[in-house]
Amino acid sequence: MIHTFHPEASAEYAEHVAFYKSLRTELGIRFHEAVKGVIAHVCEMPYLYRTEFPPAIRRATVQGFPYNVIFREVGGNIQVLAVAHHRRRPLYWLSRL
Repeated sequence: MIHTFHPEASAEYAEHVAFYKSLRTELGIRFHEAVKGVIAHVCEMPYLYRTEFPPAIRRATVQGFPYNVIFREVGGNIQVLAVAHHRRRPLYWLSRL
């Protein structure tokens, strides 16, 4: 499967990467690589991940960072709805459905 980002998810992801790079460049790169790795795994096995909201919204944890990738399958492809912090602004991404 291939993946696409919801436009707002793409913008927030870029903000998160920029934030971590502002702390330490290598930290921003690690965050970027961790999210890319999660998305690649999601594309291979989307049904492995827990359903957050039935019937189709799922989440995958970004290893080493307090973030989840919120996604759904649409037409055989993965749509990333959010790269969301575990505790900040819970469920803010629901407006993207």
